Amino acid sequence: MKKVDCVVVTYRNESGLFQCLDSLVVQTASIEEIIVVNNGKVIKDINSRYPSVSVVNNEKNLFYASGLNQGIKMSKSEFILCLNDDVVLERNFLEEALRGFDKDERIGMVSGKVLSLSNKRIIDSTGLFLGRNRKPLDRGYLCLDDGRYDNEGFVFGVSGAVGLYKREMLEDIACEGDYFDSTYKMFYEDIDLCWRAQRKGWKGYYLPKAIAYHQRGKTTKVNPPTLLFLRKYIFSWLDKDLQTFFIINRYRTILKNDYLMNFLRDFLHIIGYELCLWFYLLVFRRFLIYNVISDLSFIADSLKKRKMILGH
Repeated sequence: MKKVDCVVVTYRNESGLFQCLDSLVVQTASIEEIIVVNNGKVIKDINSRYPSVSVVNNEKNLFYASGLNQGIKMSKSEFILCLNDDVVLERNFLEEALRGFDKDERIGMVSGKVLSLSNKRIIDSTGLFLGRNRKPLDRGYLCLDDGRYDNEGFVFGVSGAVGLYKREMLEDIACEGDYFDSTYKMFYEDIDLCWRAQRKGWKGYYLPKAIAYHQRGKTTKVNPPTLLFLRKYIFSWLDKDLQTFFIINRYRTILKNDYLMNFLRDFLHIIGYELCLWFYLLVFRRFLIYNVISDLSFIADSLKKRKMILGH
């Protein structure tokens, strides 16, 4: 029997966390330990409601990547389920998802079919892919769940909102003691991990019968854009710090993982995305330009980690 621990990182989303935990404690596959890493204010009644749950209350917000690392290091099982606090699972999610690891010994991460929590007929993710413009792409995002993603198969990686990982893979790809790169704080940390895993020969797998629901942007979409056409882009809803993370982490990920030949092959796609991004910054968020270029130390850090990842 496969042993599983679960890590849930939460930040000021008590109602969402309780929904998430309610769906975990009734899973048809047993969970050895549920670890909640709380980056917000202390949740007083969590242990009275869920006495078996281990809770870590951080004095400050460590953000998502560091929170996941903290929980993974506390866990002991062969497999680790990592969740946002705005995710709810079907009762048989874990039972179905664990089947993925039987398909191939090099499968190190499994995705289920993730649907929107607010509209369960709309897809949130059926696996994570790397776009030619180097943007992470959740396959099927905002598409109607009409059966087109009902076939299981290999994927590039899994969404960080709800990912099931093999510990052996996480230990194999760890860099400077991190599984998820803690310098990212949040955004791009999942595609970075998946890219590193692919480089080491690990694979991702998708199983459509493992159903989960995700309320995307529950705690990050805080500033609705004045212009209506911008509201379909999650980036435009973020506060200035999160937008800065988003931009810098894009460059971190490319610097750490991309091959020069692949970068040159996709250069037109990449530069097209960059032109759109920087036009948006120049028109709507000029102060972000200063935030990004005022501290370029991330370049040296990323290149150092690149040497570790490539093994030379």
